[in-house]
Amino acid sequence: NEAAAAAAAELQSQSQLQGVTLQNLAPYMTEAHHKQLYKALCSLSSNNNTSDHHPHPGLVHLQLARVGLTALLATRLYGRNHNTNSTTAVFPWQHLQSLSLRDNPKLGPRGVKALLQAADPYWKKQQQQQQEEQNDTADNKTPLVGLCHLDLTHVRLGHFGAQALQPVLTTLSSSLETLLLGRNELQADGVWKLSGGLAHLGRLQELNLSHNQLGDDGCAQLVCSLGGGSSTTTTNGTDQQSQQAACHSLRKLDLSGNEIGAA
Repeated sequence: NEAAAAAAAELQSQSQLQGVTLQNLAPYMTEAHHKQLYKALCSLSSNNNTSDHHPHPGLVHLQLARVGLTALLATRLYGRNHNTNSTTAVFPWQHLQSLSLRDNPKLGPRGVKALLQAADPYWKKQQQQQQEEQNDTADNKTPLVGLCHLDLTHVRLGHFGAQALQPVLTTLSSSLETLLLGRNELQADGVWKLSGGLAHLGRLQELNLSHNQLGDDGCAQLVCSLGGGSSTTTTNGTDQQSQQAACHSLRKLDLSGNEIGAA
């Protein structure tokens, strides 16, 4: 407890800190420790660490891998609804370029949904502001800066977590380059929920869906989402077709461990 308090105090004193990595602490992180960590991370909000003369980008890289993060903690702490226009210290979502929550299986769909719903308004506001700035200048080809790397490996995302992730992928369509969703109990219906968001990821270079349960149907749906063309889904006995955009930037796709057959 003393060590955790000291670490939290040290975080709060680092006004120029841009990256935080905590991993393999699941057996030791209590709820009290998570609260201390959350408070310390909020202190890194760019609202408190930015000046007109020396702007600070805020927290850019955050890795909380295997730290025992649960759905309850995610909802109580990180999933709080904040006003994006607030001048008080809030969790610094808006400048993150890399976020890893891997190996927190107790997070589950409820925890993932709470986190994503809290972060999405900040990411959306950032994208809109940058787009407006581009429109006001002659150069509108500069890529938007935003979350580039999202690692949700082994958080038990499932069908409902995939449903919560889909609109966030649309928000991150101009920035996300790496999406890691391995070991998440995803089936064909989960891929269908993700497909609308995946089709809009124009800068996606790496996608990992390994060790899920996609099967042939899920793989076929994924191909339609990433390669363009139309896909057919059946809802209440009715076939529905949708047109998908193509993802030309993809360089690495991992579908190992999904029991995909010859079809």
